[in-house]
Amino acid sequence: MAIDGCEIRHLEATTMLLALDIGNTSITFGVFSNRSKESRYVPVASGRVSTNADRMPDEYGLILRQLLPV
Repeated sequence: MAIDGCEIRHLEATTMLLALDIGNTSITFGVFSNRSKESRYVPVASGRVSTNADRMPDEYGLILRQLLPV
């Protein structure tokens, strides 16, 4: 598993948004939090995972789950 970079900040959030950019060479993700309905979404986590044709979808799910602030 190759992880180019991951930055995680822990926040207690009421609403979260997960954004994925799935490309040929990597999957880039970002997690955004909105503590109240009046405020804007702020980034709380981001990272990049290299893609591999031999990996199954479940493997990617486990990798992202380990990296996300849950």
